[in-house]
Amino acid sequence: MVNVHLEEYANTKGSFEYQCAKHLKEIVENYFTQDSKRKINGDISIFHNVQIPTQKIRDIDIVVIGVLDNYSVDIDLPKKFKKNKKTGNKKYHEKIQENIKVKNICFTIEVKKHKKFLIDGFEAIRVTMPGDKIHDVTAQSEKQKYSLKCYLENHLGKKNYVVYPSNIIWLPNLSIDNTQYLDAKKNSNILLYNLIANQFDFDDIININVMQNRGHDVENIRAKFSNPNFDPMLKVKEIINQKEIYGNLTREKLELITKKLIKDQDYGKNIGKKVTIISGKPGTGKTIKLLRLAIDLYKNHDKSVLLLTYNKMLVSDISRTLFLASDFGDYEKVSTKTIHKFFYDLMTGVDLKDFSFRNFITDYDTHLDNLYEYLKTKTLTVKDILNEEMKSNNQLISWDHIMIDEAQDCNEKERDILNLIFGKENIIISQSKSQLIRTVKPCNWKAGLLQNEYSQTNEKRGLRQKLNLANFVNQYAKKEKLHWSLDLPFKLPGGKVIITESDYFKKSNLHNSLIEKLKEDGNDEFDLLFLYGDNNYKKDANKIEKIRTNLKNLETPYWDGSLDPFHRGDIYPNKSQIRYVPYNVCRGLEGWIVVCHHLDDYLLSQYRKEKNTFVSQDLEINMFETEEEVFRRYIYNKAIIPFTRAIDTLVITLKNKDTRISTALKEIFDDNVDSIEWI
Repeated sequence: MVNVHLEEYANTKGSFEYQCAKHLKEIVENYFTQDSKRKINGDISIFHNVQIPTQKIRDIDIVVIGVLDNYSVDIDLPKKFKKNKKTGNKKYHEKIQENIKVKNICFTIEVKKHKKFLIDGFEAIRVTMPGDKIHDVTAQSEKQKYSLKCYLENHLGKKNYVVYPSNIIWLPNLSIDNTQYLDAKKNSNILLYNLIANQFDFDDIININVMQNRGHDVENIRAKFSNPNFDPMLKVKEIINQKEIYGNLTREKLELITKKLIKDQDYGKNIGKKVTIISGKPGTGKTIKLLRLAIDLYKNHDKSVLLLTYNKMLVSDISRTLFLASDFGDYEKVSTKTIHKFFYDLMTGVDLKDFSFRNFITDYDTHLDNLYEYLKTKTLTVKDILNEEMKSNNQLISWDHIMIDEAQDCNEKERDILNLIFGKENIIISQSKSQLIRTVKPCNWKAGLLQNEYSQTNEKRGLRQKLNLANFVNQYAKKEKLHWSLDLPFKLPGGKVIITESDYFKKSNLHNSLIEKLKEDGNDEFDLLFLYGDNNYKKDANKIEKIRTNLKNLETPYWDGSLDPFHRGDIYPNKSQIRYVPYNVCRGLEGWIVVCHHLDDYLLSQYRKEKNTFVSQDLEINMFETEEEVFRRYIYNKAIIPFTRAIDTLVITLKNKDTRISTALKEIFDDNVDSIEWI
């Protein structure tokens, strides 16, 4: 007996996706009822309106996962060569039929109820969206498959469980006759291998599953598809059904976003009319305001928003927050992407790409120059030409509004290209001149604009850090003569700073006490952010490897943000992992507890690294300062970013107690023994 279960959710019950999932359940049940002669046992679960946090594609219409026993199906395999064992010659076979034993199934279904659709010679299915926009369903479906794969493997453990999901496109308004006609047009190379229409049975779905998971021969097909490496169904159900609700840190962030949208906010009134600039120091809630705006534009104005940032980790963090904020999340309407990936995809779309992503990053400025010159030479409007040329990926430039987080780090070409494509009035940015990473000179988003062509806020009040932490940062800035002063958050009392000369990893009691505090405060391991070193994978390889070993010895699961992003892929931390992240990629992140490991060593390495390339005239200086003094101020300003990541507890470990930074911290401790602990 095969049990078929439809997971029902109150907030989406009655949706079109739910109705489709309900119909699918009936089809599967009828199939196994009619096939009652075979003693087939198993469990199949059907999920509708699935949302997957931490992945690029968060929304999947239907997910089907099942475990089957004593089930096999006759499959017509594709054309292939078969080797003659006696002669060694290969003979071409038009079709091979094989009985495939199926032990489990795992697939996504993208449902499109549109009546207008296009199919081209590149095996791509596209539908016409409202407003005559063309949406690439094939690309969307492929991304959903890999999102589910990454998500399940990340939670189940990739070493033990390798998941092979398939992807299916379901067009309920498309008749079976149409698909047969299109499939017969072999001369156009159309292969509708994953398309189902308004009529189908379970055999059709199984056929798609087997075909997508085929190997180079029949045995590989059987071995690959019949791989029993799925967790028991209860575990899989738990993973898919459960919204990962993180601790108090995330809940407080959600409240800030959802309880107070921009109805009465001045900075939201001019969107679509002029450039909107949210300016302020770290910890003043700039990113939160961007997220408020994104939700409001989607919910109340039916606008689509793409938020760009430089940090893949921050993309993940923002995506998770949006996912948890409410059930608004339509990835077609609100999404996040790194700015580098955006421009890479853009160059791919206009066919200017003849390089890998790694090479694109290596020679980034040159590629941007080429793209800008290309767009400037067009006689039509940029949007018109892009819509014409980017048929394979035109959703990339179809956004109503573009948001850029930490926009002070943009270069002028990035700014100018975005203005060309989307219009200045549709650009919304957050910026902080105190948080420069890529350059010592901030990007001027007001260049060439009259005063009535932009709207700017000046955020001064801290919204992230508790009172004692904000006061500590202010005192540090004063000690190092930095241009920094934040209004103290008296509505957020408490907070603690711990400074230690001892080795963090030899003081396991310190680590254990921090984990214990996380739990007491209602948070998860995810809310501990561990900062260390640089992400220079070649020069700092030994340091990075040492810290990895030490982290493993703590026996607390951790997510390694020091890995080369080209190799790490899109695996993001879950709530039971602390985050290990290099100092120079921590901007925008936050943690209930933040550990700044060997801060003095990091600042010293930055001093040595940038000394010869430093250009003093790009900074504010006065006639009483030497270039060395200005440079030191520039270096010690780098500590502001990690210091302002912590909400409740900031831990600073020192490698050498005799450095300038160590001396400065000791002096601050002497004046604040009630709020700072020195170990």
